[in-house]
Amino acid sequence: FSFKWDMPFIAEGLYTSGYAAIDFYKTTRKDLSKPFDNYEFDELTGEFNNLKFQQGGNITLFQEYLEQLNKTYHFRLGYDATFNKHSLSSFIAYEQYERDEEFFNASRERLVSETLPFLFSGQAENQNINGEGTQQRRRNYFGKINYNFDDKYLLDITVRYDGSTVFPSNKRYGFFPAA
Repeated sequence: FSFKWDMPFIAEGLYTSGYAAIDFYKTTRKDLSKPFDNYEFDELTGEFNNLKFQQGGNITLFQEYLEQLNKTYHFRLGYDATFNKHSLSSFIAYEQYERDEEFFNASRERLVSETLPFLFSGQAENQNINGEGTQQRRRNYFGKINYNFDDKYLLDITVRYDGSTVFPSNKRYGFFPAA
C-alpha cells in the first residue's frame, strides 16, 4: 500500500507520502534418505554382493520449518519550491521495520519404512531437534534539505537518527549527519 498526497491548499509544493509493506515468508523442507544398492564383486565366489545394509544403511528423515513476518512503515512530509533563482527541496520522514522469525528442525534415524516418512516412525536414539526465534526492530527518523541558487551554489544537508534492537538499549540509537 502506498500513497502520495499533494497539499496545495496549505502551501504550494507541500506533500505527504508513505507506504506500508507486509512480507510473509514460510518454508518447509523434508528430506528422506534411504539406503541405496552398493555392489562389491567377491573374487572368491565370482558373485556381486549387495552392501546396502552392511554399511550402516538406514532410513533417516530430516524436517525443517521457517516462518518469517516482515513489516515496514514509511511516512514522509516534504516541500519542493522554486523562487526566482532559488530552489528548495526538503523532507522529514519516519520509518519503522519489524521482523519476527521462528525456525525449527528435527531428524530421526532408522524409520520403520520409507512408506511412513514421519518423525514418529523413527527410533528415539540419535534423534535431534533444534529451534530458535528472533525479533528485530528498527526505527528511523531522517530528513534532507537541498538548496540550489542559480545552478551554481548547492547545499545538501541530511540528518538521520536511527535505532535498532540489534544494539544494547543504552546504545540503541545513533545520530548521523551529512553535508
